[in-house]
Amino acid sequence: MQKVFSFTLLLTAGWLFTAAAQEPMMNPSGNKENQKPKYVPKDRITSIEYKLSNARIEQIKSILKQYYDKHADLENADVVNDIRRDIQKVVPLAPAKKADTRSPYDIKDSLQSKVKEKYGKSPDEIRKSAEKDAEVKYPMAKRNEVVKVYYKRGRSVLSFSGHYYGFGLGGKSVRLNSRNIPVFDLLPESKSLFDKNFNAEMRKNFIDEKIQDYNKERLQYAEKLFSKEYNRIRKQNENLGYIYQSGNWETAESVLKIHLAEMIKKAKVRAELERIEKEAQAKNKREAGGNPDSEAKKDNRETENGDED
Repeated sequence: MQKVFSFTLLLTAGWLFTAAAQEPMMNPSGNKENQKPKYVPKDRITSIEYKLSNARIEQIKSILKQYYDKHADLENADVVNDIRRDIQKVVPLAPAKKADTRSPYDIKDSLQSKVKEKYGKSPDEIRKSAEKDAEVKYPMAKRNEVVKVYYKRGRSVLSFSGHYYGFGLGGKSVRLNSRNIPVFDLLPESKSLFDKNFNAEMRKNFIDEKIQDYNKERLQYAEKLFSKEYNRIRKQNENLGYIYQSGNWETAESVLKIHLAEMIKKAKVRAELERIEKEAQAKNKREAGGNPDSEAKKDNRETENGDED
């Protein structure tokens, strides 16, 4: 099932008045290794097997082979008509309706309106929406504001809520109520509440991922539409009697012409090899002491003499 992400975060009363860090269960270490992998667009939009077309091609080749094996004259018009008649029993030679021969690019272009209807934001709109969400997700804490932070103690993750009174001495800790918490111990989401530069980096990463997620979803949706439409066209063309071969939709007549020409070449090669073999056999017999032509004439004379007697 396609995942759909909402880019508009709902603001609760707590968010309106209290800046809070991300719950540690969502990303306890703040490490990118725990985040979802980056999306890599597919090199190929889709891959479809043309089983029916392949089966028809094999049937046409099989019929041709039957005539080839019988040493039929494949250049004879009557023989070719017999071949057409046999193929017609399997698939129509010339379908009555035209095939949908649009290229993958044309098909994708025809679906752009549907894609735009669902994912119609411009790059600028996507970025502005992501920036707005980033401001909510990664706010900067203000003095005297109640904040909740998460920090590490050994292998444990602890939390603490209190009024923020600024940095401690040297800027290496933050003061919540009467407690100082080292900045070094804060989880990334909590650290971003106080460190302006770090906050900007977190927002940037968030915005980049939002834009990437939106583009990924749009591409996946386009792929889904394309695959569905491409499949429909394939079934429609094959149901009409067309055959997909070498990247094109062909009629059975066209496929026959292609493979008939190949089979005629093969038959000519076979005939030439048989002629060479026959001549070689005759030569071997002559060299062995007999002349095939003389022997044949002798047999004829003996037959004639026998008749006279």
